[in-house]
Amino acid sequence: GLRVFLACLALGVAAIAGVGTLSQSIQDGLRRDARELNGGDIAVTLAQRAADDRERAALAAAGRLSETLEMRAMARVREQASNDARTLVELKAVDALYPLVGSVALEGGATLRDALAERDGVHGAVVERGLLAKLGVGLGDEIEIGEARLRITGVIAREPDKIANILSYGPRVMLAEAALPATQLVQPGSQIRYRYRIALTQGDDAAARAAALEAQFPKAGWRILTTDDAAPGIRRFVDQLTLFLTFVGL
Repeated sequence: GLRVFLACLALGVAAIAGVGTLSQSIQDGLRRDARELNGGDIAVTLAQRAADDRERAALAAAGRLSETLEMRAMARVREQASNDARTLVELKAVDALYPLVGSVALEGGATLRDALAERDGVHGAVVERGLLAKLGVGLGDEIEIGEARLRITGVIAREPDKIANILSYGPRVMLAEAALPATQLVQPGSQIRYRYRIALTQGDDAAARAAALEAQFPKAGWRILTTDDAAPGIRRFVDQLTLFLTFVGL
């Protein structure tokens, strides 16, 4: 009985120590990559509406400003009677400055700006590889999202800020901001998230800037994250997992 007790005690202590070490390693990694995960020094999110002129001017005054829009949409193969496949995708429209921190890596080494450029009246789009399998398409093929034609010009190998969004309902499709109006998906009632990322000048205090924005627009309804709060979903998940496994160890 004593040997069993000592074995259980050793196993429990080892489990608790291992969980603590793993949790600390993940938290250290999040802190180290916080600026890239956040997309900048400050990230501002608005749901259902874009920032108005006054709000956008205040954001731009804080530093270099990049704007993206995210929503869910249906992608389908364009005009192929033999293939009527369609799938839900995570649509992301980006401006010319995206990403402010880090880089989007495409398979084959093409640049994001070239891949999203308009050619022969058709905008380019880069996608995650899973979309190719779901729709049975390849590079150079055209798909439809909303009312827009898009040509698949690249496969995403790395998206620097995607890990900050744990929940995903489909493969990523990224297109240029200029291509979004053609989709006609931005309508009243559309489930849209507008994200504004700010890269501050060196020495500027992100927490102070965020507090000033909150004070200037107390009713804006936006969510402001600094690098101290980057990837809150992942942090909550790690904290809850650590707590659960610590109880298992006990």
